[in-house]
Amino acid sequence: MVLNFPGDDGEEYKSIFPHNRRYNEGINEKGIRAGQATVVVALDGSGDAETLTEGVNLLPTNGGTIFVKEGTYPMKILTISGFDNVSIEGVGFASHLKLEDSQNTKLLDIENCDNFTIRNNQLDGNKANQSSGNSNVLTIDSDGGTAKDFFVGHCYLHDGRGAGITAANTANGIITNWFSYNNAGTVIEGGG
Repeated sequence: MVLNFPGDDGEEYKSIFPHNRRYNEGINEKGIRAGQATVVVALDGSGDAETLTEGVNLLPTNGGTIFVKEGTYPMKILTISGFDNVSIEGVGFASHLKLEDSQNTKLLDIENCDNFTIRNNQLDGNKANQSSGNSNVLTIDSDGGTAKDFFVGHCYLHDGRGAGITAANTANGIITNWFSYNNAGTVIEGGG
């Protein structure tokens, strides 16, 4: 389904996402878009950023929603620390966050973050192209502070050299409706 919207020049503009930059509603022009993603990550240049790291760096200090469009996003470890009210939303298996070759570490590390959501993404630890380490795909940890009120759902976590998810010293977390496969460790590890 294609939604039709008038363009800035009066011509009809076709886009499936009404928050496209074409409407000058990007993070740099007006700030948060009410009811929509704060930052759009897209490989084709149609978003506010081309990598998830860039998307996190564009969020305002009070958090927001990062929408990850379809595509395979090679990435080094992404650590999000001390940042509350953040949501990383994808379109399911097609929003593919993949650890780059020879990183030998985890893909996502969430530390000291409250009210955090990861939904509808494929998280790939790229185990076949890592040479050492026992890294998990996703780690949620308080690291001496707090990590509470988080939600991980409708995600595919696979090919980690450790567990699919590690959650330690956390409170009020929900992990639901997700698939974990081909990880070297346990499905979910917890502690603390």
